[in-house]
Amino acid sequence: MPLHRVIATSAFIAVLALAAQVGPATATHASVIVRVVDVGSGAAEAWAFLPEEKPDCVITFIHDDGDVSPTKYTSWLDYTVLSDHCAIVFPRYQKARGTSASANLNGLRAAISTGMRYISRNEFPAGGDAALRRVPAIAAGLGSGATMALLYATTARQWGYRAPAAVDVVFPVVTANAPLPSAKLATGTRVLVQMGDRDASVAPRNAGAVRRFLSSHSPRPRVEVVRSTADLAVTRGAPLLVNTAAENAFWGPLDNLIGSVTP
Repeated sequence: MPLHRVIATSAFIAVLALAAQVGPATATHASVIVRVVDVGSGAAEAWAFLPEEKPDCVITFIHDDGDVSPTKYTSWLDYTVLSDHCAIVFPRYQKARGTSASANLNGLRAAISTGMRYISRNEFPAGGDAALRRVPAIAAGLGSGATMALLYATTARQWGYRAPAAVDVVFPVVTANAPLPSAKLATGTRVLVQMGDRDASVAPRNAGAVRRFLSSHSPRPRVEVVRSTADLAVTRGAPLLVNTAAENAFWGPLDNLIGSVTP
């Protein structure tokens, strides 16, 4: 059965607090309700995070290796739905940690299809898939999921979906199981890449590989190193922390990226 969940009032308060800090790209449609629907099974399972009204954009948020449910990501996803009035597809795509590149790609395609199909039928009932394709698409990911967000951005059209207008690449990890795409991003795609100064899991070769992949892209990607402060140690888990410093460092920049490609 689908799971429908109402977020706590405290999450709404957090939205309003962060909106005051990160500027005009944050919520103008804020609501206290986020619906979460779990559809599909196995690697093809997906969670749809939905605003109360028809979404202004659709985000595909791809998790790091082995995070096969949105549990650790829920606060960020809830906030983004409320702040930016976007629907989010969170594809499971893996049955377990460490699956092969081909299994990851097949699972990603199946899980995105599950989530997008639900959104097109339930959020855009008048126009279905055609209406979904008219809404701005955005891809985001963390760790190996960040690398796969780039991969998805280069293959979305082949899979029948609108190519992402923007990609948020957070702490990318390039491995044999999560390789960079062979194709280039479409010209015009906006890209934000964030590295952490204390993220030991992201070796220099990963950062270098991502920079080389994006070196000829237009417009020029924004690549930033998020520096640790007294309030935030920018380690591997920092983007998923729920505190003001982490939210400003990671949630706010995604807001601004979304705002740059949505009406």
